[in-house]
Amino acid sequence: MIKQLYLISNDTIEKILTKHNLGVLKSFVPIKAGLINPAFLINDRYVLRIDKSDHLKNVQGHDTRFEREAFLYDLLPKRDIPTPQCLGFDTSGEIIPEKYIIVSYIAGISLSDGFKNLYKEIQQKLSFQMGEVIRKIHNVTPEVLNGSALFGPKTGWKKLYEKEFTFYLKEATKGKYFSPEVEEEIKKAFQQFQNNILDLENELRLVHSDFSASNIQINAGRVVGIFDFEWSHIGDPLWDLQKFPVDFQLGDGFGRENFLKGYGMENPTAEERIRIKMYTIHQGLWELWATKTQLFPFGEKEIKEGQELVSSAIAL
Repeated sequence: MIKQLYLISNDTIEKILTKHNLGVLKSFVPIKAGLINPAFLINDRYVLRIDKSDHLKNVQGHDTRFEREAFLYDLLPKRDIPTPQCLGFDTSGEIIPEKYIIVSYIAGISLSDGFKNLYKEIQQKLSFQMGEVIRKIHNVTPEVLNGSALFGPKTGWKKLYEKEFTFYLKEATKGKYFSPEVEEEIKKAFQQFQNNILDLENELRLVHSDFSASNIQINAGRVVGIFDFEWSHIGDPLWDLQKFPVDFQLGDGFGRENFLKGYGMENPTAEERIRIKMYTIHQGLWELWATKTQLFPFGEKEIKEGQELVSSAIAL
């Protein structure tokens, strides 16, 4: 599946700005956004994102993705979490047929693009700040979300998770992505999770669900933004550390110790290590499944990454 070019006229942008009392149109340009949804920078002040993911309509939680972002971009800036602010959200179809959201623009570059060119000292500081940011997100309890149903059930998470993992493992086994020996190690890790992680109900928090370098913005050596809460949900917060075993894809400059210090988990317990291992394997299996189904524009790169994630988790 290839991301299609989305065309939008000056007149349409002007109508959107007028509807949300955001002034007159001076400029707008397409910008790099997520895998599917087009985005435009307007007047160097606002970002317009448009929901073009009709093909995901049968995926759980799809229909409320933009609603979740609108909710959180109102809540999280008040909790000292550097997200954009929601300036407009529309599901009416009056101006364009798709849902759209307008948020404030945060200047900078993505961590994935800028990290490797920085001095070691700055890389270590950013590693610490990454930990701080995700810790603040994980401090958001289901109660803070005011009972919002947008983020999924508040109980029974582990049982639902195990069912989902079993599905992805079955799909990976059918696709013969791993040797019999690796499949056996995956099953052992799952059994360890089932037997040793008995109750997560008191641990459940807001989970970003796509916590990666590409969704973090930096400027002048500081984390200034975190984006893409479309798939956020209530769950085990350690779910967000799925890419920790591969240093969040940042390479040798990433400071594991500094990240864990910022996160407040300097010495992970045996139970926490089991959970991180399990979720890293899960992410790898999911990437293989998503590539096979082409629900996302994935290819050989994601297949290799999925296999690497599983291998790195097994080696923990």
